[in-house]
Parts: sequence; structure tokens; C-alpha cells
Amino acid sequence: MSEWSNAVVLRFDARSEARLQAKRAGQRVEGVLSEESGEPLSGKRVLIERQPMAAGFTSSREGTTSTDRSGRFSYRISNGPSRRLRFSFGGDERNLAASSTLVVRTAARSSLRVSHSNARNGERIRFSGKVASPVGERGKLVALQYRRAGEGWRTFKTARSGSRGQWSAPYRFQNTSATQTYRFRAKLPVEASYPYRLGYSRELRLRVEGRKR
Repeated sequence: MSEWSNAVVLRFDARSEARLQAKRAGQRVEGVLSEESGEPLSGKRVLIERQPMAAGFTSSREGTTSTDRSGRFSYRISNGPSRRLRFSFGGDERNLAASSTLVVRTAARSSLRVSHSNARNGERIRFSGKVASPVGERGKLVALQYRRAGEGWRTFKTARSGSRGQWSAPYRFQNTSATQTYRFRAKLPVEASYPYRLGYSRELRLRVEGRKR
């Protein structure tokens, strides 16, 4: 170690860390790079690396930013999974390396489509969609749920996506005795192999005609 090497501190604004507890893409992280004495380090490159928070994923480069004359930096978070973001300064001839990590938490999401706009009891329809990437080799579990007026959500069918995130599930109505409108959604439960928190698709409505007497 050179006798001229200065200890360096890379820290985030407290409000940036608090916002990331319920993180959404598009928010900005702000921080400062300085010597341990508080002297700001201007014009320094800060590298951002990402590590998805799920088994089987490796770290990769997310982006870069630079400090201004006050040693401050900012970085806008892109769309992506729950992940650890490591902000690092690699050091130079006068200053030691420094790094800090933030955790980004993202809710899972999926598109949701249905093959019919109306259906009859006894008719077969198909639900389909695509979950947010990245998806591991095992795919992602999708729980299809329905809701009728005055009732809570109930799971009636499950499916598992492929490694590219696409899923599909057929269903035949058998117990609708009176015409009614159902609300449907896809629930995406937490899994160790999928780097997202619990999430849901948008809701769809489907009118189903009851069986004739």
C-alpha cells in the first residue's frame, strides 16, 4: 500500500435508501464519494453491478455514473428484478477503492390474456401470458384466480412458464348455473429461483352464460 493512498467513503443519501425499500423503476439513487476526511472526489467513475436475488443467477454490469465537483453522483434505476446493486469506485494512484450496496425490491408481473370475451358453461377457453424476465430453467409458477361479487379471490388453476416466460392454461367452465361476470387475475407467488417479490397481473372480466335448464 502506498503511503499516499487515502481511505475513501462511498455512501448513499438516507432518503435514497429508504425509497428503495419499495423500489420502482425510474427512481433516482443519489450519493457522494469522498476521502475519509470528507474531501469530495470529483470526476470519478462509479461502476454499478447487479446481482439478481434468486438462486442460479450471476452478477453483471448494470451501468456507470460519475461524480460532480462536489463528489456527488446520481443514477436512475432501470426496469428489472429484485437485485443487489453494488456501487464501486476502483481507486487510483492517490485513493483506495470503495463500494456500497443497495437492495432493490420489485414485485413480479405478468401479462394476462383470455381467448374469449364471453363464454358458456361447458365451453373451453384458454388463459395465457408472459411473466417478467429473467426466468430460470425451471420457469415460473403462475396461479390463476377468480372472484365473484361479494367473494374473495380463489385459485382455480396453476401453470408454469417456460424459460422465456411464456405460459398458457386451458380451462372448461362446468359449474356456472346462472349467467354472471367473473374477474380473473394471475398471481405470481415468491419462489427461490425467481428474483421478484409477490405480484399480480392486471384483472380481466369475463361474462359466462349459465347452463340451460
